[in-house]
Amino acid sequence: MKNKLFILLGLSLLFTSCSKSHSSINSAAGNYIQETKASSMLRTSKKMALTESAVESPAVYQDMMDTAYYAEAEEAAIYGSENFNYEQNKKLIKNGFINLSIDSLEDFETKVQNYAALYNGYITNTFMSENSYSAEIKVPGKNFENAMNNAGTLGDIKSRSQNANDVTDEYYDLESRINSKKILRDKLESYLKKAETVKDLMSIEKELNMVISDLEAMEGRMKRLSYEVDYSTINISAYLPTGYTDTGFKWPDFGDYFEKLGFNTVNFLAGFFVVILYIIIYAVPIIILVGFLYWLLFGRIGLLIKLFKFLSKKKDK
Repeated sequence: MKNKLFILLGLSLLFTSCSKSHSSINSAAGNYIQETKASSMLRTSKKMALTESAVESPAVYQDMMDTAYYAEAEEAAIYGSENFNYEQNKKLIKNGFINLSIDSLEDFETKVQNYAALYNGYITNTFMSENSYSAEIKVPGKNFENAMNNAGTLGDIKSRSQNANDVTDEYYDLESRINSKKILRDKLESYLKKAETVKDLMSIEKELNMVISDLEAMEGRMKRLSYEVDYSTINISAYLPTGYTDTGFKWPDFGDYFEKLGFNTVNFLAGFFVVILYIIIYAVPIIILVGFLYWLLFGRIGLLIKLFKFLSKKKDK
């Protein structure tokens, strides 16, 4: 009987131990499954984040930026190397100013046209009055010095000056940036053809539009800069002697002077009348009001003085 009891007790303990062990195993298995799920979810979330990041800034952009970087470095190496002759490749914007005294305006415009054509230039702006003429001439930069030195063929030179703005660094820097932008544009166009999703397509297309816009602005600036470098400006101002026109000496128009004198006199009197009117409308009422307040407070009635006296007597009591 006792043996049976010991056997039953042993089986009971074994069953309990197995149950606990099984429970522990189940618990461990459950924890492992949960950890696995959590790890899987974490990896998934990271993957999604990386994917979104790749969409916003695709890996192809890094290749694109690397290409642009090396392109700029190559340009900088060319323009900053010892082989780059700065003097021969210098970019200057030249401007000249010439003041002339001439005897006649009748054929002077034709002289200026021939002068511009002689140096392969052209006239952009002109202005003429009864005793003066001015013109802006564009000539190739290589002809600028000769044109300035021979301006005396047009008339008697009273003054002459010139200046040059060195834009070499700006020119080659802009050229380098344009080349880099073109590389970026070509890269993006190739990536646009390979885009697999609509989101990638829209992202790359947005970046491409920005690059094209920047490139167009740079090319426009380069076009203007190149034009200013290639064609120098000469400003010519010519004057007849004081008091002269093409028909000869012109006497002053005394009638015109007297007319201006009368007009200025009328304007002065009209302005003086307006000032008097303002004084009557605004100043007189103000003076009357100030006089009334003085009479009321300090004058014959003297309300303010009486108040002070009353307060003084009350204080003494």
